[in-house]
Amino acid sequence: MNVPMATWVGTNDRKAVLSEDVANRDVFEWLHNSRGISRTRMAKLEPSHHRRRHQQEAETGAGSLNAIPPAKPRHVLHVVLLLLTLVACRPCHGHDPELFDMDNEDGPLVHVVSVVKGKTSLPCDITSADEDDQASLVLFYKDGASQSIYTYDARDKYASRPRHWSDDNVLGKRAFFSKLQSNRSSSGRLMIDNVHETDVGLYRCRVDFKRSPTRNSRVNLTVVVPPKLMKITNEKGVDVGDLIGPFDEGVTLILVCIVTGGNPMPDVTWWQEERMIDRHVEVRQYSENGVASNVLQFERLGRSDLRTRLSCHASNSLLAQPPLTKFVEIELNLKPLDVRILSSRQPLSSGKKYELTCQTTGSRPSPKVTWWKDGHLLRHSQETQYDGGNVTLSQLAVQLTPEDDGKKLVCRAENPVLGAASAIEDTWLLDVYYVPRVRLELGRNLQGDHIREGIDVYFNCHVTARPSGVRLVWRHQSKVLHHNVSAGVIISETSLVLQRVSRSATGRYTCHASNAEGEGSSAPFHLNVARKSRFCSFKIIIYSSAFSRKLGPRPIHHSAGSLLGPYGTNHTVSIFTKEIQRLGFQSTKVLQQGRFFQLVLNMLEKIGNVCEQIFGSLSPLERLRLFTTPHITRLMDILRRFGPQKSGQYIPLCSIVFVDRRSSANVLYHILRAASKCDPELSYLTPLFTMGQASGKPKGKMKEANHLNQSQTQIIRGFRDGSCNLLVATSVLEEGVDVRACNLVVRFDGIKTYCDYVQSKGRARSPNAFYIIMVPEDKLDDFLDTLSGFHSIEQSLLDPSSLTLSSVTEEEPVNRQIEEYWQTRIPPYCPVPGGPRITLLSSIGLLNWYCASLPSGGSPTALVPYWTMLEIGPHNWMELDAKCVDHLRGTSSKFPLYQCSILLPLNAPLREELISKIMPSKRLARQEVALQTCIRLHKLGELDDQHLLPLSKSIPIDEEDDDIFFNFDSNNPQENDFYPRGIASLFDQKLVAPYHLYLITYELENSSRAVQQEGVFNPNYAERRLGFLSSRRLPPVNPFGLFSPAGQFNVGFQEIHNHQPLSDVDIELCHRFQQFIFERILEFPEDEQYNREKCSYVIVPMNSANNQIDLDFIRHQLDSAVPDWQDHSPGDSNFYQVYRDAVVISQHNQAKGKSRYYYVNTIRRDLTPLSPFPNKAFPTYLDYYRDRYCIQIRNLQQSLLEVTKESLKSFNFLTPKYVNRKGAADKDTKLRGVIHFIPELCHVHRFPASMWRQSVWIPSIFYRLNSLLLADELRIEIQNETGLGHELSFLQSGVPCWEPLEIKVNSSVDVAKRIANDSGSKIQLVKEDVFGNKNGFSQNPLTLYDAIEDQMDLKHSLWNVDLFFSETNKSSTKVEKLKSKTNDYVNGEDHFAPTVEVQNVHFDDVVTKTLTGPSPGELLQSLTTSVANAGFNLERLEVIGDSILKLATSIHIYCKSPSHFHEGKMTHLRIKQVCNANLFKLGKSKSIPRFMVATKFLPKENWLSPCYFPNNVDSDVESLVKPNVKLWQRIRKKTIADSVEALFGLYLTLHGIKGALKVMRWMGVDVPDPGEGTFSFGGSTPHPLLVDFPQAELHLEDHLAGFDALERSINFRFRNRFYLLQAFSHASYHNNRMTSCYQRLEFLGDAVFDYLITKYLYETRLFQLTPGALSDMRSALVNNVTFAVLSVRNGFHRFLKHMVPDVHQSIDRFVQQQEMCDHAIPDEFSLVGTKDDPMAEDIEVPKVLGDIFESLVGAVFLDSDMSLDVVWRIFYPFVRDEIEACTRTVPKSPIRKLYEKYPGKVEFKSLGKLPDGRICVGVEIMNNGRLYKAVGRNTRIAKNTAAKYAISLLEN
Repeated sequence: MNVPMATWVGTNDRKAVLSEDVANRDVFEWLHNSRGISRTRMAKLEPSHHRRRHQQEAETGAGSLNAIPPAKPRHVLHVVLLLLTLVACRPCHGHDPELFDMDNEDGPLVHVVSVVKGKTSLPCDITSADEDDQASLVLFYKDGASQSIYTYDARDKYASRPRHWSDDNVLGKRAFFSKLQSNRSSSGRLMIDNVHETDVGLYRCRVDFKRSPTRNSRVNLTVVVPPKLMKITNEKGVDVGDLIGPFDEGVTLILVCIVTGGNPMPDVTWWQEERMIDRHVEVRQYSENGVASNVLQFERLGRSDLRTRLSCHASNSLLAQPPLTKFVEIELNLKPLDVRILSSRQPLSSGKKYELTCQTTGSRPSPKVTWWKDGHLLRHSQETQYDGGNVTLSQLAVQLTPEDDGKKLVCRAENPVLGAASAIEDTWLLDVYYVPRVRLELGRNLQGDHIREGIDVYFNCHVTARPSGVRLVWRHQSKVLHHNVSAGVIISETSLVLQRVSRSATGRYTCHASNAEGEGSSAPFHLNVARKSRFCSFKIIIYSSAFSRKLGPRPIHHSAGSLLGPYGTNHTVSIFTKEIQRLGFQSTKVLQQGRFFQLVLNMLEKIGNVCEQIFGSLSPLERLRLFTTPHITRLMDILRRFGPQKSGQYIPLCSIVFVDRRSSANVLYHILRAASKCDPELSYLTPLFTMGQASGKPKGKMKEANHLNQSQTQIIRGFRDGSCNLLVATSVLEEGVDVRACNLVVRFDGIKTYCDYVQSKGRARSPNAFYIIMVPEDKLDDFLDTLSGFHSIEQSLLDPSSLTLSSVTEEEPVNRQIEEYWQTRIPPYCPVPGGPRITLLSSIGLLNWYCASLPSGGSPTALVPYWTMLEIGPHNWMELDAKCVDHLRGTSSKFPLYQCSILLPLNAPLREELISKIMPSKRLARQEVALQTCIRLHKLGELDDQHLLPLSKSIPIDEEDDDIFFNFDSNNPQENDFYPRGIASLFDQKLVAPYHLYLITYELENSSRAVQQEGVFNPNYAERRLGFLSSRRLPPVNPFGLFSPAGQFNVGFQEIHNHQPLSDVDIELCHRFQQFIFERILEFPEDEQYNREKCSYVIVPMNSANNQIDLDFIRHQLDSAVPDWQDHSPGDSNFYQVYRDAVVISQHNQAKGKSRYYYVNTIRRDLTPLSPFPNKAFPTYLDYYRDRYCIQIRNLQQSLLEVTKESLKSFNFLTPKYVNRKGAADKDTKLRGVIHFIPELCHVHRFPASMWRQSVWIPSIFYRLNSLLLADELRIEIQNETGLGHELSFLQSGVPCWEPLEIKVNSSVDVAKRIANDSGSKIQLVKEDVFGNKNGFSQNPLTLYDAIEDQMDLKHSLWNVDLFFSETNKSSTKVEKLKSKTNDYVNGEDHFAPTVEVQNVHFDDVVTKTLTGPSPGELLQSLTTSVANAGFNLERLEVIGDSILKLATSIHIYCKSPSHFHEGKMTHLRIKQVCNANLFKLGKSKSIPRFMVATKFLPKENWLSPCYFPNNVDSDVESLVKPNVKLWQRIRKKTIADSVEALFGLYLTLHGIKGALKVMRWMGVDVPDPGEGTFSFGGSTPHPLLVDFPQAELHLEDHLAGFDALERSINFRFRNRFYLLQAFSHASYHNNRMTSCYQRLEFLGDAVFDYLITKYLYETRLFQLTPGALSDMRSALVNNVTFAVLSVRNGFHRFLKHMVPDVHQSIDRFVQQQEMCDHAIPDEFSLVGTKDDPMAEDIEVPKVLGDIFESLVGAVFLDSDMSLDVVWRIFYPFVRDEIEACTRTVPKSPIRKLYEKYPGKVEFKSLGKLPDGRICVGVEIMNNGRLYKAVGRNTRIAKNTAAKYAISLLEN
C-alpha cells in the first residue's frame, strides 16, 4: 500500500509547506473539532512576530484562506504554517502542548504527520551563518532524553565519509540522515521507513559546526492509526451480506455500520453509489480499541432503489488511503409500473379473430396478467417475459359478437407476492363493427290495408349498425329508388316518402343498409294501393307553432272554379290587356300574330265591359263582399283577427301570403289593397306583392326584367324595414331571400310538397307565430294524410338517429304519454322572457345542427356528438348521485331507467363530458343531456341571443382571395387614389445662407472603359461640371446609375467645404442660370412659373480645376448681347476650339423644317467634302449635298464633323437606353448613330456640348436624388421608433457611405435549361459533390458559367422577365460562393446530398452585431412599383414580406387566442390583420404613399423642375377632375399594401425576424414581441394540455402507442408529446379529451412551412427567381395536394386518429391511387356535370392528409421552442425531391399561363355555389364563345381548375 509522506522544506526562513495530501480542509476540521483546540489557544502557539503579521493580514483580508491569491505563495505558507501549528497542539502521549511553545530556547518547532507503516522525514536545518562553515556533528534526541537516538558524525576523520549511528531500540535500521546542499544553504532530513505507532513524540536535532555556535531545532511527529474492522447489521443487530432483501416497495430500511479501532477516531459515512447520504456518527465509545457506528434509515423504498449499491466508509485521515469500505446491494419486490393494451384501439369487426396483446412493465418478480370482459375472466391467454422479466407480454385470441359492442375489455396485472393491492388495469371500451340489422315498418299513422291513391305513404327504416354511418338504399320490386321530388319520391335518411301514390306503387318494398362491414336487408313489406273517393267543399285549417286548432268550418255551396271570383277576374282582365297590347306592338310585323292579339283584346274588352256594368252602381266594399270567393273572404276574416282593435296588446303584423301563380299574386294584392281602403277593420294593412321571373327569355323582355328586379328589391327592402306589413308572394320568398321573422304565414293555395311545407313554415319564426294552410274540403282527407307524413319526416330529421353519423340504436317503443309528461316536467330554456327557447324536443336537432356547423377538417360528413347510454337497474341504483334521481321522486318510473352522457367534437369549446339525469327512456335521456349541452353552449357564446341558433362558423372571405372584395381598380377619379408626390425635406424649403455646395461626381461602373475614348463623352474629363447649392447638408445616399453611350456612370455627390463666398448678386446669377438651363436648353413646358421664394436648391456650373462655382461662365452665358447660335468659318484659326465641344444644327435640316441639335463628338481630319460618301448612290459628300439639297460647298478642304443627335423627347437616363422596350439589346448603338456634317453648313450654340450633355441628365439625377432622400427620411423614422440601424454622418469628401444602387437587367431566361436544350449538356444542381466526379460538374465549375455567359440571350431584358434574374458582372462571385458551399452538408442521420444553396441557410435569427440598417437605395426598392419601370421594384421583397407577415400574425393569434378557437376563427382573425385593406389603412396612416414611386419617370410630363410651380393649381385633389400629375401620383390601394409588405421583407432580409417584427409593430400590426438571443419570437406558447387531466402522462402513452416509429421516421423526439397527440387528433376523435384537435396546429404549421419554403426559394436559388416564378414555385410546393402526397409517401396517415368512416374510405382511395402512380403529385382533373354542360373538378384529395402534415410542422415548431431551423432540418428531406423538380422545370400557374397566352382576353366569372357548398367559377376567352366551368372547395381551387380545363381544350 502506497502511503503518502509529509515533507518539510525551508525551515530556516520560517516557511513550511505541507504536502498536498496533508493540506486538506478535513485535516483542519479534525484538528479543530476532534481535539477541542480553540482558535485563541492556537494563536498562542504561534510566534509573536508571526501573530502580529497575521493580524495585519486579517484586517486587510489577506490572511483568510479564501482570500489567498494563487500568485503569492508566501501567504499560502503562512496559512499552512498555522495549520501545522494546530497539528502540533494535539496531546501526544502525555506531553503538555504548553511545553512546546515556539518561543522555547531549545529552538524552533515544526510538525510532521505520518501514518503507520508509512514513510516520513524529520527536517533539521544545518545551514551555518558563516558561508565557509559547515556542520560537523548532528544528534537527534527523543522526548527530552539525554541519550541521542541517531548520530551523524562528519568531524575530522569522518569528514570525507560521515558516520551514521542509530539506536536499535528506537529507530534501528529504519532511519537514515540525508544531507541536501544548495547554493547558499544546506538542509538535512532524518528519513524514517515503516513508521511505527511508537514513533510518535517530540524530537530534538542538535547541530555542531566547526566554528559557529551549536543550533537546536524541534520536530513533533504525530502518527495516525487507521481503523481496523467494519461490519454492517440490520436494526436487530444481525449481520447482513452483500445482497439484502427482497423488501416490499414502500417499507423503511435500517442499516447499522460498526467500525472498530483507529486513532484518531474515524469518521463513519454512508454512500449511495458516488454520493454521500449520511455522515452523522450516532455512537462514540472511544478507547484504545474504540468503536464508532452510523445508523442509516431509508424511508419508503422505491423503484429507484432497486439494485442500489450502498457502501459504508471509515477514515480518520486523508493520508490513509483508501478508506475502510464495505458494500451492500438492495433487492425489492415491485408493483407493476404500467399496463397497456397495445392494440390500436380501432374498431373491431364482429366474427373475425383478433390477437390482442397486453404489455406490462416494472413488476418484480414477473406479474400475473389476466383478461376480463365486463367482469368475466377470459382464459387461455399466453404470457412471455422480456428484458430479464421486466417486460411481460400477454396475448389473447378473441372473436367478438355484436353484443360485445360497448363492453369493457380489461387487462389486469398484479405482483403475485404483493397481492391484489399491487394490481393495475387498462380498460378498452370495445367498439365492435357489424353488418347492419335492418327493420322496415310503415308510418305510425298509416294502416297497410287502408292505403288509397293520392295520399302520401312513408316508411321508416330502423337500423342498428356499427359503424353507425350507413348508406341506405330503398328498393321497390328489387328496383332501386332514387330521390326525385318531382316524381313524388322523397328519401330522407331513414325515411321513404311516396307522395300522391298511384296504383303503380303497389309492390314489395325493402330497405338495405350498408356500412364498411357489409350490407343488411330488411324483411320485405308488401304495399297494396286502393282507389280513392272524392268530396267537395271548403275548410280552413290553422297551424301554430304552439298548438293546432280549427277555425270555423265554413261550407261553401257554389262552385270553386275560381279562387278569386268576378272581382278578381276584372283585375285579371286589365293585367292581360296591358300585357297583350305590349306583345302585340312587338309583333306588328307578323300579320297572323297581330290578328290573334286583336281577337284576344276584343274578348277581354267585352269581359271588362260586363264587369263595369255589374260593378258600376256598387260601392267598393259591396263589390268585395258580393263578388269575391269564400276563399278570399276567409282570408280577410283571418287578417281581421290580427288587427289592432282585436287584442289588448297589439303586436304589429308581419305576414306573408304565399300563392302558386304570378298572376294570382298581382290580383290578390289589388284585392287586399282595395280592402284596406274601404274596410275599416283592414285599414292597418299596407300590402305589396313580389314574384319571381317567368321561365324562358322572350325577346324584348330584358328591359322589363331589369325593371322588375329593381322594383322587387325595393319591395323586399320595404318589407324588412316595416313600411309594408303584408306581402303577397310566390315561391321566391320560400328560400334564398332574407326577410323579417313573420308572425303570420298563409298558404293561400295549400301545399303540394314537403319542400313547400318546410320552407314556407320556416318564415314563421316570431314567438307565437301562426302558420295557416287553406285547403278545399274535398282534398281535406288526402291533405291530412300528407301533412301527417310531413310531420313524421320532420320528426325523423330532428332525431339524431336520422343523421348519417349519429349513434344508431335499436328502436325502442315510444310512450307518448310519458314523453308529453316529461316535456312539461322539464321546462324549456328561455333566457329572455317571451323570446326564443330550447325545448327537449328541439334540443337534439339544435345540437346536431351546431356540431354540423363546426369545421370537419375536410370530412365529407358533418361532425356529430358522441353519445353513451347507461342502463340503470336495481343493482346499481344505490350508487347514483342524489342530484340525478331527485326529479324522479313522486313519479311512477320503473326499471330499467337510463342515463346518457355526451361528448362534443374536439373543436367545440365545451370539452367535458355531460351526463343526463336518470330518465325513463333512452330518448328522454338523450334529449335531457342535449338540452344541458345547448344551455352550456349558449352561455359560452356559441348560440346567438336572437334565435338561439348556432353562430356561423364559416370564414367570411377566402384567405387566398381576400382582395376580391376590396375595390382596387375604381374608375372614379374622385376616389381617393391620388396622393401628393413626395418632396424631400431638403428640397422643400427656401434657399438661404449658409450655403452648402455639392459637386455631382461620375464614376464609370466598368473601370476598363474609364479611358477617354474619342467620340464618347465622359464628364470626368470635361472642363466644367455641374453641382448644386443647398441650404441644408446632404445626408448619405446611395450612388445610383446613369446610363449613357459611354456606359453606366454611378452618380454621387461631393461636398465642397471651402467654396467662395456668395453674395446676393451671385445667388441671383445662379437662379438666372438655372432658368436658362430649363427654359432655353431643356425647353421645358411654359405653363410653369419660376418662384425664387420657394426654391430649395439651384444648379450651378463648377470649374473642374478648382471645384468652385464658375461665375464668369454664368455671366457669359447670360449675356444677352451674345446670340445663342453663331456661324464660324472653317478657315478660322480657332476652328478646333470652336467645334471640339459644340452643339450644332445643320442648314439642310432647317431647310426640311427640322430643327435638331447635334453633339460634335470629334473633328475628322481624315475626312473632307471630297471623301467618299457611305451611300454608293453619291460619290462624295459634295455630291450628296449638291444633288440632295442643292447646296454648294465652298471650302473643299475643311475637316468634317462627326456628330450624334440629341433628342429632347425623353430625359430619362435612369434605365439603359441601349436595351429597347421590347427587350432587344443593340450592341452597335454608337456606330448606328454616327453622322458627318460639313462645318460651313452648321450653326454653333454658345453653350458647350459638355455642359449640354450634363444638363440633360439633371432631371434624372434630381428625380432619383429626391426619391433616395425620401427613402432616407423613412429610414430615419423607422430607426428612431424601432432602434434598427445607426445614424450616419453627412457626406464627407465625396466618399459614399452606401453601396451603389443596383439596376438589375435580366440577361437570360432559364439559361441553364436553354443551354441544355441547345448544346445537349445537362446541368445538375443537386449532387453529392458539386465539384467532384459523381454526377456533378466534370472538372471545372467555371465551365458552366462560361457557357452561360457565352450563350446569354440579350433579347431577354428587364422588361421581358420570365423566370430568373441574373446579376450582371457577378458570375465569378457566384462561382466563389458555389465553391465555398460544396463542403457544407445539412445535418441529419442520412447525410443527404445538399442542393447548391442549402448550406448556410439560417431561418432563426443569428446573434450578430447591430447593423447599420437598410440603405436609402434598399428602402427605395421596397417603395418602387413595377409600373415605375425603374430597373428594380418591390415585388420580390413583397413576396417574402407577405410570408413573414403571415407567419408572425399566425404565431400571435395562436398564442393569444382561446384554446377553443378553431382554424376558421383564427384564419378570420389573421385575414383581418394581413388583408390588403388593413395594410393599406396602416400604410396610409404612416404616410407610405408619400415615399412611394408608383409611376414611370417622364420628366416633361410628371417631373417638376426645381423652383418651378404650375399655374392655377388647386391643392384639393377631390375638387379636380384631372389632378396635375406633376404634383399628384395615382397609386392603387393594393400597391400601398404591397409596399408595406415589401418593407417587412426588406427588414427581414437585413435584420432577421426580430427586425421585421419591430417594423410590423411600428406599422401597427399585432405580432409577437421579438425574441432574445437566438430566439426569433418572444413570449410563451400555450401548453397543449388544456385541462388538469388525471394521470395525463399515462393516458398519453395509451394514445401514442406506436408513435415511436413516427418520431424515428422524422428524426425528432418530442419533449412535450402532447403536441404529437394534438397533431394527429381529428375533431371526431372523442377519446382524446386532453388536447384540442389538429386544426390549431394546422393553422400554425401552414404559416411556418409557407415561410420556410418562401425564404428558401428567395435566398438560395442559383439564379434569383422573379416574383412570378417565386409565387408559382411556392404555390406548387405549399398546397394541400402536395402535403397530402407527402403524408401518404411517408406514412403519416397511418397515425391519424379519427372516428369518421368516410374519412377512412377517402384516405384509402387516395392511398391506392398514390401507390399506383408511385406517389407522384396529381395534376389532373375530372369532368362532372352533364354532357351538354360539363364542369372540371380537381382530383379529390382528402384535405385531412394535407392538414396533418401542416399540423405536424406546427407541432415540431412549438416543441422546438419555435425554432425554424429545427423544422427545416426535419422536413427538408421530405420536400427535397419536389424542390429539385421545380428547379429543373419551374412550374407556372395555369391562371398566369392563360393570361400570358391570351393577354387582355381572359375573364373569370363567379357562378355562385352548388348545393353541396362548392364554388363554381367560369373562365371565358374573348371571341372564343365558350365558357369553361370548374368547381372547387374554394374560389382559388375553382379558378385554378378552370384555367387548367381551358388550357387543355385550347391546346388540343
